[in-house]
Amino acid sequence: MNTPAFPEHHLSAAHADGSLLSAGPALAESVRALGSQTRSAVQGFAGDAAQIARDSADAARQRAVSLRDAGSDYIRERPLQAVMIAAGAGALLMLLASLLRHRGGTPR
Repeated sequence: MNTPAFPEHHLSAAHADGSLLSAGPALAESVRALGSQTRSAVQGFAGDAAQIARDSADAARQRAVSLRDAGSDYIRERPLQAVMIAAGAGALLMLLASLLRHRGGTPR
């Protein structure tokens, strides 16, 4: 006799193949819908991130303008002190540059 040892397995396998084939279009539609939802979510996140970046840039710009105005006011109110601070900062930078240049062992 040439009958399979477990004939019910052959029937359930054939049934599963048919179920998979009939589920294919529905599965494809589910994948498309998930892709669409994912795309929408990513676009939403990208829009939010762009808005946050614009807001941060605006805040930084406003802070820079505020600092510039404060510096201008300070120079106008205390010109001699501002010149002395600038000269001291320049001297300090020259000293630092000189030290870094001589650090290699041979002065230039």
